[in-house]
Amino acid sequence: MRILVSGESKLVRQGVAMILESVDGYEVEQVPELSRARARLRFRGAHVLVLDLDPYASGLAALRELAGEGVATPIVALLTSATRAHVSGALSAGATICLAKEAVAEELVAAVELACVPPSAAAV
Repeated sequence: MRILVSGESKLVRQGVAMILESVDGYEVEQVPELSRARARLRFRGAHVLVLDLDPYASGLAALRELAGEGVATPIVALLTSATRAHVSGALSAGATICLAKEAVAEELVAAVELACVPPSAAAV
């Protein structure tokens, strides 16, 4: 599975990538800038985009940009503050799944795998 990890924080990107790279069959690429992430999604594709939404306002803007461009790649949004309002805002802006950054590695892997399940199959 090809996974793209993007966000402003190098520490967060590296930590997420390290966790996901430990899973057999996962190919992980880190891209700090959203413009490069969009280009990668268009030309190389990915099964999942893990996007750090901090700072939150610019993270929501990034989600809206991706949705406006018709990016069909599922997005796992990482939130520092996973309040109901932040989760709702991220889902409305185009995230497939929201996950608090305090989540453990197993939850991150489960979120990535769940994001790849087609909506009709997930509803069953």
